[in-house]
Amino acid sequence: MLNTRLAEVLGSLSLATDMAAGLPKETALRTSVIATRLAIRAGIQGYELSDVYYAALLRFLGCSAHAHEMAARYAAGDDRRLLGALALSDPARPATVVSAAWRGISAERGTGARLSAFARLASSPQAESDIATSHCELAVLLARQLGMSDAVVHTLGQIYERWDGRGFPAKLRAAEIRRSARVLHLAWRLAAYLGVEGVAAALDELEARSGREFDPELCRFAEELGPALFDGLLGASSWSTFLATEPTPGFVVHGADHQERIATVFGHFADVKSPFTRGHSQRVMELCSQAAERMAVSAKVREQLRLAALLHDLGRVAIANGIWDKPGPLDAMEQTLMQEHAHEAARIVARCETFREVQLLVSMAHERLDGSGYPRRSEARDLNIAARILAAADVYAALLQDRPQRKAHSPAAAVDLLRREVAAGRLCEDAVNAVLVSPARPNSAPTKGPGLSSREVEILGCVAQGLANKEIAEQLGISPSTVKRHLENMFEKIGVRTRAAVTIWAIEHGYSLDG
Repeated sequence: MLNTRLAEVLGSLSLATDMAAGLPKETALRTSVIATRLAIRAGIQGYELSDVYYAALLRFLGCSAHAHEMAARYAAGDDRRLLGALALSDPARPATVVSAAWRGISAERGTGARLSAFARLASSPQAESDIATSHCELAVLLARQLGMSDAVVHTLGQIYERWDGRGFPAKLRAAEIRRSARVLHLAWRLAAYLGVEGVAAALDELEARSGREFDPELCRFAEELGPALFDGLLGASSWSTFLATEPTPGFVVHGADHQERIATVFGHFADVKSPFTRGHSQRVMELCSQAAERMAVSAKVREQLRLAALLHDLGRVAIANGIWDKPGPLDAMEQTLMQEHAHEAARIVARCETFREVQLLVSMAHERLDGSGYPRRSEARDLNIAARILAAADVYAALLQDRPQRKAHSPAAAVDLLRREVAAGRLCEDAVNAVLVSPARPNSAPTKGPGLSSREVEILGCVAQGLANKEIAEQLGISPSTVKRHLENMFEKIGVRTRAAVTIWAIEHGYSLDG
């Protein structure tokens, strides 16, 4: 594989982070360009300029972290719509938050559900802090896994801090906030307004928020640049402008291992959107890899299959959690929306030459031999051995996990269900046989990291499931105060405390989260 620009790879995959944030496509690209231009005007040079460029590009890397909680508590099911609306509000001006929240809470579930969600949001002063902390923790963890610089990682940990000290999670103020984070905070607000309301609205925010949310000096630089700050960002695509803005020296993706590391991170990003899919892409990749080796497919196909397995559900972030987490069956419209995630995943990977060769395979993860799958209703003649392995592995991994409408199947029951799919002509018998030779569940023994007690490991799994303290206490048969004490000890050891970040930490350190 030829070395490819890192900007091209991450820029392509940033389309998924835009979707998770509920913002127009290419918002991350615009944020990166605006931040880089502001940084240059502020005298930032060299590697620090590159750090601004990449931190801005990854600004929304944590935006899948609180989707489950936001949809259930505050958004009447549509986390993306509410998160996107709140991007245009100013917490220091309550009227803008109220207006944005009402616009962003889905009306599709009826007035009663909408009013209840709005009341919960209005009566939850901790909501802003919870969202900010979740997003920052996940962004920091995933950026580290990508191998980004310490400066990029630390900047992503401060993306919700404000000049006036009213931000989160650390309530830093003024010069306590990294210069790169101050640039990024202004840039992403401008990019959000630009994508939704245009240039004039974006520039109007400078005067309204200077010295409160934004660094006043940076606001002055932005005012001096004026509409030129947005040159090349208002046409059909910001792609060429984004690539041309990359500071030197540029970075490249070095070979298959680096490629797979990036795919792993974005697989995690999609999976943590719901506690019901925690670790799913990683497990599908493991099953595919083992099955492909057993079936003696070529090394090239095995490499493509591993990448496709990691990326096959990336389009999940484009769908509201009210669909993914619904406890009952989906209606016809919800089924149609759910199936769109396969199209979205293929569109995202097609943007980047590095992953373009697995685009078709990514789109086939949910196809079936008899034409009953989606999105293309492909039939046996259209599905090669890699597609057949991927489909079998995806079904098997899903059966072994809890879903909103059912508990996880036992390995024996999952095997029986796969055999029925073969008998019905939906899954390939050879692919299923190869997948079933693989272990039913990953090894639960941790491989590295701080040691946790057996009780802390149990609680780790409960947090990853999205359970509240009271629910954890009921499940484990202990008091809420005991749960709280164990949680604080565990959080101190692992350095994160939100569901999504705990999930990624557990996977990274070898803990099983499948019961």
